[in-house]
Amino acid sequence: MKKFIEKNLFTALTLILALALVFPALNVSAKNKEIGKYEVKVSYGIDGKYRAMKFVPVTVDMKSLEKDFKGEIEIRVPSRLPGSYDSYSRSVNIAKGESGQAIIPVRMPETDSKFTVNIMEDGKSVLEQKIIFSNGRVSEGNLFAGVLTDDFTSLGYLSYVNYGDIQSGRTGALDTVKLDIDNIGDNHLNIDGLDLIFINNFNMGNFSEENYKSLNAWVNKGGTLIIGAGVNESKTVKIIDKSLLEIKSNGTSNKSVKLVNDSLDLTLSSLEIKNSKVKIGSQGQELVYSVEKGKGEILVTTFDLGTEPLISSKDASEIWNKLLVSSFGDMRDKYKNGGMNYNYQTENLIKNIPVDKVVNVLTLAIIIAIYALTIGIVLYIVLKKMKKRDLIWVAVPTLAVGFALVIYLTGSSTRVNDLIVNQVNIIDINKDGKGQVKGCVGVGTKYKDDVTIEKPQNIVMNFMDASNGYYGMPEEQVLDKLRVKTAYKNNNSYFEFKDSNALEMKQFEISGKEEILPKIESTFNYDGGNLNGKIKNNLDSNINKLILVSGENVWDLGTVKKGEELSIDKLEISKASGVSMYGDELASKYVDVKYNKKGDVRSEEFKNITRYGNVLQMLSSEIIFNAESKLIAITDMEVDYGIEFGKKTLSKYDTTVLVQGSEIDFKDKDGNTNFPQGYFKGVVESTAGSANEDKHSGLIYGDGEMIYSFKVNDETTILNINVNKSESRYGNQGNKGSAEYYVYNYKNSEYEKIALDSSKEITLSNEIDYSVDNKIKVKVVLKDATEGQIPKLTIKGKVK
Repeated sequence: MKKFIEKNLFTALTLILALALVFPALNVSAKNKEIGKYEVKVSYGIDGKYRAMKFVPVTVDMKSLEKDFKGEIEIRVPSRLPGSYDSYSRSVNIAKGESGQAIIPVRMPETDSKFTVNIMEDGKSVLEQKIIFSNGRVSEGNLFAGVLTDDFTSLGYLSYVNYGDIQSGRTGALDTVKLDIDNIGDNHLNIDGLDLIFINNFNMGNFSEENYKSLNAWVNKGGTLIIGAGVNESKTVKIIDKSLLEIKSNGTSNKSVKLVNDSLDLTLSSLEIKNSKVKIGSQGQELVYSVEKGKGEILVTTFDLGTEPLISSKDASEIWNKLLVSSFGDMRDKYKNGGMNYNYQTENLIKNIPVDKVVNVLTLAIIIAIYALTIGIVLYIVLKKMKKRDLIWVAVPTLAVGFALVIYLTGSSTRVNDLIVNQVNIIDINKDGKGQVKGCVGVGTKYKDDVTIEKPQNIVMNFMDASNGYYGMPEEQVLDKLRVKTAYKNNNSYFEFKDSNALEMKQFEISGKEEILPKIESTFNYDGGNLNGKIKNNLDSNINKLILVSGENVWDLGTVKKGEELSIDKLEISKASGVSMYGDELASKYVDVKYNKKGDVRSEEFKNITRYGNVLQMLSSEIIFNAESKLIAITDMEVDYGIEFGKKTLSKYDTTVLVQGSEIDFKDKDGNTNFPQGYFKGVVESTAGSANEDKHSGLIYGDGEMIYSFKVNDETTILNINVNKSESRYGNQGNKGSAEYYVYNYKNSEYEKIALDSSKEITLSNEIDYSVDNKIKVKVVLKDATEGQIPKLTIKGKVK
């Protein structure tokens, strides 16, 4: 018997092993049975290179050998949810014997290197091909640059450009690839991984409207575009579309100019560029112009980038070192967050719906308690006294319906439709009243449901993902559940979510919309440390919170109703450490009052205060705040992006922030100008050792030194210089150790130590000794893992 059992067990195990070997082979055979009908070639990146944690263009070339093909090419990548994948697809129609191409931008997880290309017909995969990202990743320390030119060889020197501060170890290089118009295509995500794009000696008349839209969106998201003029200006700046850049050339002339070190004979274009400033050069000999566009920048050189004698000169590399080193830190920050503009504040704003009144748990408990007492005790006593206890069969259902109606009405403010759409909109308004709108939109379902979202063609809309970090072990997972599908159709796209959990907010970023809005009227004067002025709200909505920002100084102007005129009298600075830190202070104030019982959080003062704090923190990463004064108006103004949600009903919520320029008169009664602390921002000129600036906390860490350079505008004659330190995000808690502060004395050509602590500021005597061309330098020396605060200046002067 024993032998019989052992024999049969052995036979069973052998059969199981044979089946295990056979079935996978059958499965592979089934997946590949269509191979003979199609020829498929897959490549990724731009010229084989890509930037991790950004969108990567995947190019699929396909030939249909036996029949006409109508379907889609789908790329599947692991998502951040275990066992699930994200899909990116594009529809294709290929005639028998013909070839077609699809460029599909996908976002790969940081920890994964595999994706799958599926040829889909009638909703089924007829061919599957696994691809591995084996090489081509651009180093984090380098800038990824695309070069669009008819003469790539002449710009070969760009591959040898190195930049940065060697002493501090913050160095990098340009990692260049050759671009063509197909790379730019009709979707800015094709070039999402690029930090810079050079266009020189290339006929921009070949650009289509879709190419310009793609390039515009890329710049607005933070890209740096560099365009060469000079001898080939007829191919670039003379025919460039106004949607990208408003520029006019008044011809060229030959001049001997000094770019960095060498004097070179170059052909320069005489240019007029709207909203530009000269970045290198002087009046009559402008060399490089800069135009800020969204979060990005367009640089225009008045000379050609690929002609002699420039390309044989050391200046060819040196000028880019000079231009790019100032952008190095910002570009690294863009790389670290994946360029998706995703942060804690964004997530918090989208997930927390700004409902006017939330039902208090205590209120519900009281209603239920009253119901229980009424049904259980009161009703019995009343009916007993009336001697009509037989009415209980009528009274109980009646009371139940009545109390149910009370609960229904009590919770009516939180009741939602099929979809919840929660929008945070930022409108950056220029001098003409035209506003560029950027939005973060959350979409959630009332119940577990499928959702299809179609974006309008005139805006840019991308799915935002919090998963910039670890994804688990996707290489070993079976990916059998779709999380989100992004389908590119013609020049548009839509998003599909299967079995979306109730109230799970799907988050998107939106740009490319414009609004024409009335401006907020304002006049301000800063004198004696106080702000005075008048405001008139011309908007078609109330301003829930109005903030004035100048440099790093913040004034909270409160609430201004629609059409209201408000006078400001002797208002002190609310925060001298910037918009982000003031937003943090608002959120902290609410927490302090709520948990330390220092006030009533239900009062009007604290209504939506944490939301406004998060808005200001998010805003600081989206809008550049410099010496130009700006008004920030937080409103409930509705913005309609034209997004299609099918037949589903919506519950829509808007928090809209308007940012516009404003003017502050800094003159006192004696005619002197008084610029407050932080008006002129210090720029890190050089570092040594491991010293590092943390802009988020407002502190400096490490061992070594940092030199800050402050530039006061040329129209001001400096009368007085006060040196102080910024308040950190955590209060004045710097100097854990022995941070030392020095000011450079130009007369003696040396740094002088100053006794600076957080309780006072230092006034420099003989201010003329400490500034040359209105430039002042402060050095911070950190020893033994010191923690110090960033130096700030207060300047008093007069107009020249």
